[in-house]
Amino acid sequence: MQSASDEFVSFGQLDTFIGLVGPIYYRVLGDRTETKLLLERRHVNPMGSAHGGLLMTVMDITLGSTAGASVGFGGVYPTVQLSCSFLAAAMMGEELRGEAEVQRMTKTLAFVSGRLMVNDRVIMIASSVFRNPPPGAPSKV
Repeated sequence: MQSASDEFVSFGQLDTFIGLVGPIYYRVLGDRTETKLLLERRHVNPMGSAHGGLLMTVMDITLGSTAGASVGFGGVYPTVQLSCSFLAAAMMGEELRGEAEVQRMTKTLAFVSGRLMVNDRVIMIASSVFRNPPPGAPSKV
């Protein structure tokens, strides 16, 4: 992760699964992050709305990057549990935004909740548990 910035930057990892569904952008805002993705044809289902698997992927990245930002860690943050609720559709051409907050941090686990939105319309809410990195873990992927 980078330091606090008003600018969104590429999440990177273009040669991984994230590259297949992206480009996903993020910005660090102190102890949390925000993400965004412009929904393209390849992101939608036959009804023209964002595929549920895509939404869950963006949510996982939003929650995990927020867990990392809260402790100053920019490496891989393994997901232990992810629970999502779909509230509304996001359509092709719309900009999806993600935001999250750490609810609790223990020595080994981070508990994070967040939402995906299009403008002021909430698309998904979620909560997740992540495994904190061990001391000395590499901070960049």
